[in-house]
Amino acid sequence: MKKTILLIALILSLSITISVRAASTMYQKLDCAGAACVLRLSWTTHTDGTFTGFTTMNVDGWIDAIETDPGATAPTDNYDVSIANKVVSTINGTSTTTTRDITGDTGSWSGAEVTTSEDGVLANRDTANAEMTRLLNNGNYGGVMNIGPLLVDISNAGNSKVGVINIFFWKTK
Repeated sequence: MKKTILLIALILSLSITISVRAASTMYQKLDCAGAACVLRLSWTTHTDGTFTGFTTMNVDGWIDAIETDPGATAPTDNYDVSIANKVVSTINGTSTTTTRDITGDTGSWSGAEVTTSEDGVLANRDTANAEMTRLLNNGNYGGVMNIGPLLVDISNAGNSKVGVINIFFWKTK
């Protein structure tokens, strides 16, 4: 009887592990030294090679640079990352959503995804090396002010691939 229960528990745990691995995930860690902070986002793509999700932590301050680092199960070469600030405000009972790309991507955002070109500073990321860049705002490289969570969109990365995005910023709050 105990063996049967253990066997059923093992089968169920394997089923849960398989279903979790098939979905895209993102783990987040914030490290700060005074006002200088880095938000580390460890991600795994969905079986279709994409990931879309919000940070659970607010990035309130000047975002100075972003680094992408492919993981042990590296993404497909030239995968694309887009990051936007999504603000939902309510005025007189009416909610309004504003999405502002912070990576210089000229594509349009529809809800939670870039629907056209992915050509910002985080496009065509390398599969073997970490790459760091400043942000592109109205054609100029530099810092971008942000208040609130970020919306991360990854595409063309391959089935269940992993990587890390490090967002370096100076907090204002």
